[in-house]
Amino acid sequence: MTKLTITELRKMFINGGLAIANQFEYINKLNIFPVPDGDTGSNMKITTEGASQAINSSNFNDLASFGKVYSRALLMNARGNSGVIFSQIMKGFVSTFKPDITELSLSELVDSFVAAKDQAYKTLSSPVEGTILTVIRMTADGLVAKKDSFTTIEDLFDLAVDLSKKALDETPNLLPQLKSANVVDSGGYGLCCYIQGMRDVISNKKTDNSFIVKSQQPVDTSSNKNTFINDPADINEGFGYCCEFIMTIGSKVAFHQRDKARFNVDILKKELSKIGNCLAVVVDDDIVKVHVHSLWPSRVLYIGSMFGEFNKVKIENMTLQFMENNPGTTLEELTKMKKNGASTSKQTLDSKPKVIVTVPTDEMEKLFNESLCVDYIINYSINGNPSIKEFLNAFKAVNSKKILLIVDDSNAILAANQAIELIGKKYKIEAISSNDISVSYLACKAYSKTSSFVQNIKTIRKVIDVDFGKIAIASKRAKYGGVKILPNDYIGFINKKIVISKKELTPVVERICDYIVKRNRKKSKKTVIIFAGINVKLDDIRRIRKYLAEKYSLKTNIIQSGQKLYDYHIIM
Repeated sequence: MTKLTITELRKMFINGGLAIANQFEYINKLNIFPVPDGDTGSNMKITTEGASQAINSSNFNDLASFGKVYSRALLMNARGNSGVIFSQIMKGFVSTFKPDITELSLSELVDSFVAAKDQAYKTLSSPVEGTILTVIRMTADGLVAKKDSFTTIEDLFDLAVDLSKKALDETPNLLPQLKSANVVDSGGYGLCCYIQGMRDVISNKKTDNSFIVKSQQPVDTSSNKNTFINDPADINEGFGYCCEFIMTIGSKVAFHQRDKARFNVDILKKELSKIGNCLAVVVDDDIVKVHVHSLWPSRVLYIGSMFGEFNKVKIENMTLQFMENNPGTTLEELTKMKKNGASTSKQTLDSKPKVIVTVPTDEMEKLFNESLCVDYIINYSINGNPSIKEFLNAFKAVNSKKILLIVDDSNAILAANQAIELIGKKYKIEAISSNDISVSYLACKAYSKTSSFVQNIKTIRKVIDVDFGKIAIASKRAKYGGVKILPNDYIGFINKKIVISKKELTPVVERICDYIVKRNRKKSKKTVIIFAGINVKLDDIRRIRKYLAEKYSLKTNIIQSGQKLYDYHIIM
């Protein structure tokens, strides 16, 4: 076989997704964090399943239309960072598919792997080696090196599978955090499964990607001084300003303005790199989205305005966030919306603001439904992090011009923001990342139907400027910063960071409670709210009540959370 038809590519894409589905539970376990909340496999599985459905029942006249539908479906179904990044890899892969062409040649297939690599690296502001990026890079580069030697598609994919596995084996050597946990990168493993699933179609083999890679059993990392990998969505701490804007290339806000400079993405990146870091630039037709950290937000906007006008601008003071020890809290947000003319849609949107919230359990869905001002709830207890499509469905379901979206899991923010961009400018959607379900609870409690949309946003952003604690049981031996963690230890978190690990629950609870109470003394709060998971014992709850009452004269409000991974969420 020297060429691939649309029918064959369809089977390969679908079988690649099935290969991930066969291994998704194992992929979830390839998690360096000591709490078993790894969901990479689940996210990649659901992302590919939705895309497979989109291409399975349709007929396509050429490669371009086929690739466009698959890429779009991946993006719409993408869950979590792993799903979004995988969707971008495949966006690059199919970007080489040409209109009016129905077959893909050997050389064009190599070009697809190269485009997949380029798109993946272009997507992330700070690409990290030892991840899924390394797997796609080493695979693409290896194929390019042998490009002239392939005689069949089978030969090419045999090498692609070997290259991806070797790259996967290399990930622990590139990231000490993986090596200390004795695992390979989970997203990279998922990509290896996908490539092998594609190969099995053309080799007429039954998909069996139960290949065992190097070192998969936990080891003692108590002497290791490395910290864990941060989720890309959580890397928002630092100094200066976090600046983001969406811009229409070449547009003007007044007719008498001088024409804009001819757009060049390389020049834009070069100029912004001079005054900032953590730079990410995404171009889609005539729209540019920029994210950069800088001490000079005015310069960031000046550079952007050279090429067009802003649809939306967001600036956050990271220094203030860091000083107040509230990572992820938005203290200032400036948004400018450019009018886009009259809407062509016949749908009449309600002018009354609506609230959408994400929740992790059925119990929390019931609580928010019965006692809080919420119009729509996205319960992700079964399918994992909400997809872009689920967010879009929620926006359309509430049928309002103004929507307040409160997301409790930072791993869902990428999908939420993508959905906001896709839904259109007739909606004004404010997305707030609470970083924890307990903070979402406070945010929804503070919402007032009698206040304006803008006033509610201000109130809620002030309310979520709060510290929260969590307690879970460790699933493996590890070390987080200076905290040594052993299997079955009780781990205490403050604002998502591990601060204590002990065999007994009492010292962990007291440490977390002491911190939360001391941070809120000046706010005159008299009640500690504790969300209790399904494994919490009644005697432990009684001891916590007694401790807070005797030491601080505080009341305790116990709420059943239905959580399996986290026994306690503690907040005031």
